[in-house]
Amino acid sequence: KPVDQLVSELWGADSALRAEARSALAAHGTKAVAPMVRAVRNDKTRRTVVSILREMGAVKVVPELIGLLSDEEAQIKAGSLMFSVIGAESVAQAKTLLECVRSKPAVDNYCGTSLVKVMSKNPGAHLGMLRKALGDKNTLARVYAAASLSHAGAKAAPAVPELTKALADSDSTVRWNAAEALGNVGAAAKPAAPALKKALEDSSAEVRRRAEEALKAING
Repeated sequence: KPVDQLVSELWGADSALRAEARSALAAHGTKAVAPMVRAVRNDKTRRTVVSILREMGAVKVVPELIGLLSDEEAQIKAGSLMFSVIGAESVAQAKTLLECVRSKPAVDNYCGTSLVKVMSKNPGAHLGMLRKALGDKNTLARVYAAASLSHAGAKAAPAVPELTKALADSDSTVRWNAAEALGNVGAAAKPAAPALKKALEDSSAEVRRRAEEALKAING
């Protein structure tokens, strides 16, 4: 059956046809992604599509979803679905996601939160990219770089100099994410202690709180 017909049968009255359509679409692979994305209308249809995409595998479907982020009619749906299925297995998309944060304001939140998800387990070869992004002229790029590093734990230790500098960022969200990242690094972030102590007087209560927690974590 054609993909469009299978998509239309996903939410039909016949349960057997629904099951058959679901299996067939998963077997069709990436060419079924765009038609399914465009068919999302509500939470029920979204849940069905998310389930099929997960069955296909994030490594295969995420590049297709990223491609749809440039489609004005499909980009919001694609971004939402991408965030739902993406994980550490898609770390190869980190650079693309960061560029999306910079260049696609309609879906920058989906790209940024997806970036945090893919980097959370192991920043690996992309650590340098995140360190550089902490000085990006784009505020959201700095926000999501700091947030990604805050989820990387001790593996973010090489970024301590950039995170320390980020404590003085003009954006409070960058500052508190940087403080949290330094705390999650632990003892290796001791060089940041003076800057964190200064952050205890920050105008943002959230920054002050995260700085205090970071100092406790660093000092044991």
